[in-house]
Amino acid sequence: FFFGESAVPLLDLSKVTSVGGYVRFQHNTALVSVDFSSVPSTTGLLKIDGNAVLKTFSLGSLTTVTSYVHITGNPLLEAVDLNSLTTVSGGYFVVQQNPFLSSVGAAALGNLAGSLTSNFYFGESAVPLLDLSKVTSVGGYLRFKNNAALVSVAMSSLTSTGGNLQIDE
Repeated sequence: FFFGESAVPLLDLSKVTSVGGYVRFQHNTALVSVDFSSVPSTTGLLKIDGNAVLKTFSLGSLTTVTSYVHITGNPLLEAVDLNSLTTVSGGYFVVQQNPFLSSVGAAALGNLAGSLTSNFYFGESAVPLLDLSKVTSVGGYLRFKNNAALVSVAMSSLTSTGGNLQIDE
C-alpha cells in the first residue's frame, strides 16, 4: 500500500484489515490525519516519511511488522499510535526528525530483535516519556539522540542489545 504526493487532507482506512506488503505514506502535502487502525500486520515495511502537515497517525491494531519501521521527517507530527505493536522482526525501528512529536504509543512493543542489523534509533522529537518497558531485546544498537524534552525512558525488561546503548545530546 503506497499513498504519496497527494493533496488529500484526511484519510480514513479504518476498514482495511489486511496488507500483504508494505505500508508507505510519503511526501503528502495536505495529509493531516490517517486512520489505518484495523490492520493487524504487514509483511513489509512501515514508512511514514516527509508528510508536510501530518499531525496524527493511528495504527492501533498493528501487532507485527516483518521489515522495518521508519517514521521520519514529518515536521508537524504530534502523535503516533502503535500501542498494539509487539514485534518488529527485520531491519530497524527509526523515529527521527519529527520536532513536534509528543506522543508515541508503543507500550506493547516486546521484541526488536530480527537480523543482527536490527537497530532502534529515536531522535529529534518532543516526546517527554517513552515506554519501552516490554522490549526484551534489540538485535543491534539502541540510540536516543537530540531529544531535549525526553526525561524518562522505561526499559525495565531489556536484557540484551547486539550493539551499543547510546544516549546523547
